[in-house]
Amino acid sequence: MWKEPEINANNWPSADQLSGLWVHLMGELSIRTLLYYQAAKCRCWIEQLLSENNMTTSTLVFDKDSGAPYLKSQHNVEMLGLICLEADGFEIVLSTLSVMLNQMREVPLLIQICTKDLTQPEIEGLATQILRRCQELLMPNAYRSNLTLYPTQLDNLYGHVLRTQPDLAQPYTFMYRDGKGKLVISGVAWHLVKEFARQLNASLQLSFEPTASKSVVKSYYTIIQHARNRTIDISSSFISPHYDRNLQLFSYPVFTSSWCIMLP
Repeated sequence: MWKEPEINANNWPSADQLSGLWVHLMGELSIRTLLYYQAAKCRCWIEQLLSENNMTTSTLVFDKDSGAPYLKSQHNVEMLGLICLEADGFEIVLSTLSVMLNQMREVPLLIQICTKDLTQPEIEGLATQILRRCQELLMPNAYRSNLTLYPTQLDNLYGHVLRTQPDLAQPYTFMYRDGKGKLVISGVAWHLVKEFARQLNASLQLSFEPTASKSVVKSYYTIIQHARNRTIDISSSFISPHYDRNLQLFSYPVFTSSWCIMLP
């Protein structure tokens, strides 16, 4: 098992340590593309992972003078970000990276601070600021641990609330009141979303009480709008996305054919 070496800004890892890190990353992640941010004033040892020995992946390189291309339309999430950050100006770099990885938030980031002027406690304090900023920019896979560098964060949400809203399109989702007047939601899509939340150990919550006038319209344009303004986290509905440029707006498109809905 790979063991994290004690490496700081002035102590570059050996070839064996780099090889061990790369093998560990390839075993833990599915990587087809490396996204490398190149600092202007200093170098990072992580750039050695771009050597010819690791050319099983393609590489995208950008710096402070580059644009911020939207990556989701051309790339999938089988990507690893290698980010060489200078102590000053890291806010701009992280904000740019957040734009590039919009709707690709699960892409893991390996961040190194390149500086020779800070003490180790100062570097650790700066690292805390950087990781906190990554969380604020919704880039949660930017941290490290001794064994699993990038654990799957959806394994257990520990009761975190998932906001949803049904579209009330029968028979997929429908609403009625039971004998005690309690609101009950049912239907194929609703049961699917409830099971999804249970598997993640999440709490399911309605964004607002669904009515004919306040429901998620059965259009993926409307659903994307609700997701962007954070009204919902997941929609309780079945939709058929069109084959056009907007398909990349979905995290995991699912295609199911040969369905036959039968009602008594």
